[in-house]
Amino acid sequence: MCTCPIYQGSVFVVISIPSALSCKKVGFVAQRHDGVRNLLTSFLGKVCNNVEVKPQLQTLDNERFNLRSAVTSPETRLDMKAGGFWSRGVTALFDVRVMHVNSKCNQEKATSTNFKEQEEEKKQKYQQRVLDVEMGSLTPRVFGTNGGMGADCNCSLKRPAEKFSEKNEEPYHITITWIRTLLSFEVLTSIHTCVRGSRTPFHKIPQEDFIDDCRLI
Repeated sequence: MCTCPIYQGSVFVVISIPSALSCKKVGFVAQRHDGVRNLLTSFLGKVCNNVEVKPQLQTLDNERFNLRSAVTSPETRLDMKAGGFWSRGVTALFDVRVMHVNSKCNQEKATSTNFKEQEEEKKQKYQQRVLDVEMGSLTPRVFGTNGGMGADCNCSLKRPAEKFSEKNEEPYHITITWIRTLLSFEVLTSIHTCVRGSRTPFHKIPQEDFIDDCRLI
C-alpha cells in the first residue's frame, strides 16, 4: 500500500487524491475498512447465527503450515465470522480489505488482477490455519475505492442476498441490488472522508489560557 509522501510533525499535508486514499498516517483508511466491515456484519446478523466481529483464532498447538507466510501469532484475529453461511454446521470466517486500485503501485495492473492478488495474499496468510485448526472456511472480501470488488467477495454477497430474498419474499435481483447499493454508498462516504477529512489534530486549549482569553473580551 502506498503511503503519503508528506507527514511533518503532527500536521498531515495532502498533495493529491491518491495519497489521501492510501495514506495510513491519520486513520481514515482504517475507518474506511471498519465501516465496510460493520455493514457486512449487519447483513450476516440477519441471516446467520453466532455472528462475531474480530473473532480471535484458536491458539496453535504445535501445528505446522506449508506456507511461510501463514500467520501463527496467538493474537491473530479476522474481521468476521458467521455460523451456517456456506453450509450447515460450518463456521465461515471473512477478512475485509478496501484498496485504492488507482494508486501508483497498482496502476500498471488491471483492476481484476489487483483484486486477485489481494485475495491470494489473504489466503496465504490465513486459509490453511482456518481449514486445519478452525475447521471452517475463509472468504476474503476485497473492495476497491472505484466501486469494484473481488470475485470471492462478489460470490459471498450472493449468499445473504438469497437468504434475504427468501426471508422477505422479494425478488433476488432487487435484494442483491439493494446490498450492493448500500456497500457502494458506504465506500463512497468513506472516500469522501479520506479526501475531505481534517488532517490537523485538535489541540485542547489549557484552562488557564481560556480564562485569560475570556478576560480580554
